[in-house]
Amino acid sequence: PADRTEEELEVIYNRLRSIDAFDKYHPSLLQQMCYFGYYEDLDKGVTLFRQGDKGTNWYAVLAGSLDVQVIQTAPDQVCFYEVV
Repeated sequence: PADRTEEELEVIYNRLRSIDAFDKYHPSLLQQMCYFGYYEDLDKGVTLFRQGDKGTNWYAVLAGSLDVQVIQTAPDQVCFYEVV
């Protein structure tokens, strides 16, 4: 991320702005995401995280698809996720 050009930052910013899920975010937050975020190109079958893991990253799927599996362990447990 540190060696991105202004042109690359603009492309990333415009891509983020085109995603409905980012509509509510202030432009300065999107700019920070452009500066500090990074891409990962993952192979099929890779597990990003498992249920119960502490959340340390945030992911946006720009291309491809993913499978979300949630195991409800208690009757009063609330599970939430969004696949866009």
